[in-house]
Formats: sequence, C-alpha cells, structure tokens
Amino acid sequence: NGPRLDFKVDFHTTGTYYIFLHLPHHASGNDDSVNVGLDGSLIEDNMGNTSGSWRWRTTNPATVALNITTPGVRTFNIWMREDGCMVDKIILTTNSVLPYTGNDLGPAESGKRGTGEHLLTVSNGSGDGMYGTSSMVSITANAPPANHVFHQWTGATAAVSNMTSASTYVTIPAGETAIAATYRLDPALDSDGDGMLDAWEVSQFGNITLASAATSSDYDKDGASDLAESIAGTLGANAGSVLKVEEITAAANGEVTLRWQGVAGKLYTLQTSPDLTGDWLPLAIDIPGTAPLTSYTVRFDSAQGFLRVRVQ
Repeated sequence: NGPRLDFKVDFHTTGTYYIFLHLPHHASGNDDSVNVGLDGSLIEDNMGNTSGSWRWRTTNPATVALNITTPGVRTFNIWMREDGCMVDKIILTTNSVLPYTGNDLGPAESGKRGTGEHLLTVSNGSGDGMYGTSSMVSITANAPPANHVFHQWTGATAAVSNMTSASTYVTIPAGETAIAATYRLDPALDSDGDGMLDAWEVSQFGNITLASAATSSDYDKDGASDLAESIAGTLGANAGSVLKVEEITAAANGEVTLRWQGVAGKLYTLQTSPDLTGDWLPLAIDIPGTAPLTSYTVRFDSAQGFLRVRVQ
C-alpha cells in the first residue's frame, strides 16, 4: 500500500528476467525493504538488505523473476515497503546469477526512450495507450460474440505482427495508430442442424431460415437442392452456379476430358458406370477444384458408358 514507482520496459525478447536491486543497509533494519511487481501485480515482497553495507539483493532467483511470454511494453513496479528505503539501481537480466558484489555499481544504465509517444487505439481489444516509436506492444482481441470467431485485425495492419492472430503485437510507428478486431460466423457452426453451415446460409440468403435440408428446397431453381449446393460450395442464390459437367470431349485414343464448374478448395471424384443400373466405380479421386472451371482427362477404354463428377 506504500508509494510506488512504475517503469515502462519495452521487452523485445521473451524469457525469464531475474530481478536484482542495489540497496544500502540501514542500521535499524527498519528502513531497507521494498516490494516488486509486474503490471501492478506483486512478484516478491520484503526484498531488503540486512548485510550491514551496500548489497545487490535478490532472494530465490527461480521465484523473483518476470515471466515475459510475448514481446511488448510491460510495467515494472517497486513499492516502498518501509518508509526510508532507497534503491540505487535495478537490473533485469535473463542470467539467474549476478556477477556483481556489493561495492560494484554494476553495468551502465540502459538507454531511455525519447519523451515523444504516440497513441495506439485498439477497438474490440486490449492494448490501448501511449507508446514510443518502435515499441512492441501486445494486443489481444476481445472474446467474440456468440456463434462467432475472431477473423482479423483491420486498420493500420502494417504495424501488426500477425493480422489473423487474436493475440499478437504492434510495432508502434511514428504516429497515431488505430486498429480493430473483427469477427465472423463460426465456419463450423450449424445452429439449426439442417446440414448447411450458418456461414454459407448467411452469405447466400442473409439468414439461416430461408433454406432447408429438404430436397425440394431449391431457392434458385437450378435443379440442385440448397443442401447439395452447400456441400458443393456453389452459390445457392445464383442459378448459373451449380455443380454440373459443362463439356465432354473425346479423343481417338480413348482419352476423355470433362470440364465442370469447380470451387477452389473442394476435391472431386470422377466415377463411371456401364449402364446406370450398377454401382458407380471411381476413375479418379482427390481432383483439386479450380474456378471457374475444373478440367480432368481420363482414359476411358469401354466402347460406351457413363461418367459423373461428385464433390468429396
């Protein structure tokens, strides 16, 4: 509860940073201890000096340490535990053993950042504040709304380390910076259980109620049900977008080339049947889709037969 000093430290390297303080001895033993912390949370209390002279003070380095897991600006705190305590120098180091004795003043003081700071505004997330140029500031998106997931950061994304990560950091440019977290429908969500993902239904119809899993539900009247179009990845509200073979060409050597409306990211299987009454047998699988047309050539040795394309 005593007075507190706060030091902004711009950590560009993650790791465990051990805390060493250079403290004088106080004869009474009542004015020689402080508490230390990170971002307002206590790390260690009663770091003091009872040696009778100046001393570099730490306790167990395994516990008196700052665990920095992401680069960025953090605040190191020192509380005046006793009202007469003095701190001459602070060392934060990844070395758990300090090579300095009590009379050794330690390394030269680290460079300080300039006084000019720039405003970082983070909408739908944390990390707002004033920071110096080139500071690495951690940012985290707020929890997404119901049935949504984090999508990406927008705004001054050139300063963002990973615009598609909900937790990342910003390297502060020489000016004000504004970024915002955005969200999208969970791509794996089918809240009404009709076999069609909510994200696809909303993108096609604006809601998840217009289409149904019934085979008679064909919004664009192109012959493919809404459910079939959602599986194929075609446009359910566009009659010109449907999984069908657009062209078949046959060569004298028995090679047959099919072209159909393809969707990038989908895989297709080419099947054959001699007379439509038996099983469909695979001729080729894992054919990658390309838009707007996917083409595939296969050797067809039968004198006659049927071919079809299915999405996997």
